[in-house]
Amino acid sequence: MRLLLVRPTGGGKSAVRDTVGVILAGIVLTISPLLSLAANQTDKVGRQASQEFANVMSFHLDEIKDRTEQLAVAASVSNLDLNTTQTVFLFASPQAFVNNPVWRKLLYSIIQKKMLQFIAIDEIHLFVHFARSFCQEFAWLKLYLFSKLQLRGSSSRTTVPLLFMTATCNKSILKNVYLLSGLQFPF
Repeated sequence: MRLLLVRPTGGGKSAVRDTVGVILAGIVLTISPLLSLAANQTDKVGRQASQEFANVMSFHLDEIKDRTEQLAVAASVSNLDLNTTQTVFLFASPQAFVNNPVWRKLLYSIIQKKMLQFIAIDEIHLFVHFARSFCQEFAWLKLYLFSKLQLRGSSSRTTVPLLFMTATCNKSILKNVYLLSGLQFPF
């Protein structure tokens, strides 16, 4: 399943992602073009979760620079039980997976083990707007993430629910999302 959520800034896109993520439990991946936005969302999820739910953790992969800490986070995430009631939100830029072998290995592991429960791609209009900057990263994501989740013979079904979020959308943006990701949305 893949969904496109178009709402203005402050219109509740993150709340939808967070709610669905907690309901599904397991690993929730959010790919964001803006490091500051991902950092803000990581803090927000962590604060709200610590107040409301004991089983929610959040990590901003781009901010974890120490290799020992990266390996510890990767180990704790990849060792989660498949039937966990805990939700782990991973926030990352596309570059985190392309440029960091620890995060790349973690992504391979959670896909292979079928631990990934939900993926959100935030601010897709910015990915399209800065397409040249993200071309290499999205080519990698298309090959090693999106194609692995797409059901054979289906243009609209995936093994993991995907939520594409944006404040603005038109046919041109959807066309470019398809070119970047290989995923289509009816318009």
